[in-house]
Amino acid sequence: MEVKIFTKEMSEAEVKKVKEYSMAKVPAIESLLQHFAPDAANLRINAEKLGRRSAYKVEFVLHLPSKIIIGEEASHEITKAVDLAKDRIVRQLKKHEELLRSKHGKKHKLNIKEIDYDKIPAVTELKPKNKDIFADILQPHLVKLNKFIKREIFHNESLDIIPQDVVESESILNDVILDFYANYNPQMKGKALEQWLYTVAISKIRTAIDEYKEEDMKEIPIEEEAVPRTSEIEDYFEEKEIENVMNEVPMESDEETPENISSKKELFRFLMAELSKVDAKKREAFILNKMEGFVAAQISEMQHRPLKSVTMDIEFVQKVLAERAKEEFGEEV
Repeated sequence: MEVKIFTKEMSEAEVKKVKEYSMAKVPAIESLLQHFAPDAANLRINAEKLGRRSAYKVEFVLHLPSKIIIGEEASHEITKAVDLAKDRIVRQLKKHEELLRSKHGKKHKLNIKEIDYDKIPAVTELKPKNKDIFADILQPHLVKLNKFIKREIFHNESLDIIPQDVVESESILNDVILDFYANYNPQMKGKALEQWLYTVAISKIRTAIDEYKEEDMKEIPIEEEAVPRTSEIEDYFEEKEIENVMNEVPMESDEETPENISSKKELFRFLMAELSKVDAKKREAFILNKMEGFVAAQISEMQHRPLKSVTMDIEFVQKVLAERAKEEFGEEV
């Protein structure tokens, strides 16, 4: 991959530092481009010193055959600005690859990524042979859990609570796996294990969003254009899950005509947009019940709140979605 680095308003020492540090980060991007020909991608790195604020702005512009991916960040530390911009590119590349895979109908088996086992408390005494055993226990739950994580991130992005790509589903999933290793209980199986995994995932998502908000207050604001989404909300749902949502707002006809299929997609996107506007805990309860298959009693334990409150919230969201759909689409729904 061809790499060009351009600098502006920097001293000779700063130029040397940004070039050396940026080139050290290039392999992380190249590792995600192995399915492209070596000359099919090129990377332009623009680094600028913002004199008045004693800060640095770094922009990574990755040109692919069918797409341009941009990652731009600013920080008082030049190396941090490079890291943040590179991370944006990496996150978008992973999403782009996943989207291409889904559009071409390729099934991807989600495997456990490299885990930083050093983070696991020593008291767990995790032995190498146990890693494969734990992987076999977790594997059946990973694809479904990852979709749930992606949906929660998508809803928060839709509400502009967080920008696109700052919270990565893969990172959340790996943290959940790490917690499983650290807190392994052989008695926890089946639905009990699934409930525990979702509870931890919910906590990790909230923590990641809170940490971003805290960090965002410390960072240098930069102006950037909104990045168009590379995926649709239905990319994060299985067909059965879409049906479960649509059943809450039945249509006049279930006949599979082109017109009805198009109408269902439009209605589903509308419902998801409306769902994003619902209070986070209410939305979470509805999704866990209607899409993930948990009963209200389980959700009550997962959200640490009364069963009656959970039940009322699920019914409330059902009612809101039905009313909003009728307002938008009229009596045909």
